[in-house]
Amino acid sequence: MAQESEVDDAASRAYNQRVGERLRSIRKQKKMSLQELESVSNEEFKASVVGAYERGERSVSLPRLHRLAEIYNVPTEQLLPRDSIGGVDGSAPRRKMAVDLVALAAKKVERGHRGRGRHLGRARPVVPADDVMEPQPDFGVYVHIPFCRHRCDYCAFATFTDRDDVIPAYLNALATEIARAVQSGMPRATSIFVGGGTPTRVPPESLMHALTGIPRTDDCEFTVECNPDDVTAEMMRTFADGGVNRVSVGVQSMQDHVLKSLGRTHDPANVVRAMTFARDAGVHDINLDIIYGVHGESLDDWRRTVTAALELQPAHVSAYGL
Repeated sequence: MAQESEVDDAASRAYNQRVGERLRSIRKQKKMSLQELESVSNEEFKASVVGAYERGERSVSLPRLHRLAEIYNVPTEQLLPRDSIGGVDGSAPRRKMAVDLVALAAKKVERGHRGRGRHLGRARPVVPADDVMEPQPDFGVYVHIPFCRHRCDYCAFATFTDRDDVIPAYLNALATEIARAVQSGMPRATSIFVGGGTPTRVPPESLMHALTGIPRTDDCEFTVECNPDDVTAEMMRTFADGGVNRVSVGVQSMQDHVLKSLGRTHDPANVVRAMTFARDAGVHDINLDIIYGVHGESLDDWRRTVTAALELQPAHVSAYGL
């Protein structure tokens, strides 16, 4: 009995993880954020809760599976993962099958209420899932663009303010490195993040050309960090044409004296302009980076920055402490 319980518990964890993979893959294909799913559920599921399900951190009962299918707007069967389930003693795995959540729930309830006459009855047969697409494991690609017009006082990254003359050679070398990685079997990227440095310091057409060799999935999240002072309407159109579907704008603060303390030179008003250009180009997944704990920054300064950032209605806000 102990071994059977151990097998069931291990299978339950595996089931939750695989259902989570399905949920995340479906959301990415639909190009929806966790916040949008929270809205679809009429706040029945907070974004943090939906994220926990996608990470396999929450148990998925049969009623909950049906409800998640409704929220993600897919047939319940599409959430049933296909996997090879082996015994904890190292025995050979059974044939590939869909998760039989009904049987699993029946066993849990029967164990939990043994002696009280409650059970779910005979479990349904396993549902074949040969026609369900297996999601690709996540594979992220980070690309570093080390060039800056000005080095911020808090920056600890590899950056250069006096090497613009090597930008063309750097981008050519980047394209060569990508090609070598692909030849060595690099899988398709489920996410690409271009950071720095300042990626918007280099010509956008040249940057997109250098990155075009990265193989990517259809629902790949492709992010480029942006300095708000650099962003133009043409730049955002070039990024969008190159497959960029997310930008991360370096706001840091909406208070001039805090920006000065950080050694930042951008105009806070340009944040609004950058977001407008991005949205006009069809890039609506926008992150705003903000920093707290800056020397000379008051609690009211921080509150004003957070409020101003939220008023811009970004898809995401990242807050970093110094």
